[in-house]
Amino acid sequence: MEHRDHDPKQLEKIRQLLAIAEDPATSPEAAEVHTAKAMALLAKYGIDAALLHHTGASADLVEGRLHTLPAPFAFDKLQLLGGIASALRCQAVNISTRADAGQKRLHIFGFTADLDRTEMLYNSLLLQQTGALVRGPGPRPGESSAAYKRSFYSAFTHTVVDRITAAETQARQKADSTPGNSTDLVLADRHRQVTEKFREHYPHVRRGTRRLSGSGRRDGTAAGQRADIGGQRLGTDHRAICS
Repeated sequence: MEHRDHDPKQLEKIRQLLAIAEDPATSPEAAEVHTAKAMALLAKYGIDAALLHHTGASADLVEGRLHTLPAPFAFDKLQLLGGIASALRCQAVNISTRADAGQKRLHIFGFTADLDRTEMLYNSLLLQQTGALVRGPGPRPGESSAAYKRSFYSAFTHTVVDRITAAETQARQKADSTPGNSTDLVLADRHRQVTEKFREHYPHVRRGTRRLSGSGRRDGTAAGQRADIGGQRLGTDHRAICS
């Protein structure tokens, strides 16, 4: 059977929506106008890719990609990337060690289309997050700037991941309403394949937690709402990403 690539026009439209949101000249109100469009299109792209692969019409494969996230605030970048990956049906593990000198490493497993979606959203949202922080009110009097930033980043991540998850759910429900589609079964099979690939590399993973102080949570949540989103192994302490 001939394999077909995913619709490049759809991806380009998503990129254009994200570019508007990344532009410092874009007002929060204008960015919100594009938010629902970007989320819905990206979610639909993911469902279309899954159904296309299920029919054998695409060569979408399960693979692993290693990302190195530089300081400063490398762990906050890791949380953002890992949260997006999980929302887009990938699985991620923190494989950083003390030898990484401040940077973090994240290994993400998923189908090619979902990995591409993850990277596209992360690159855009990281810029949006940074811009929102600069435009925000900043730390309260006497508050540590680092504590404020970490709580801001954490709240931003939680908020955008919740929004991405909601968009994915809506896209799945809409696809299920189309006669002949059994999206839940297709996605369940993809989840199984990704999990098997993940466990081949990391059979023993434990989940980590993080406690933060700082008053940036409210500002980070607001910025996340505005954002346009269109274990233990090999001698290291591996933690699955949980947002």
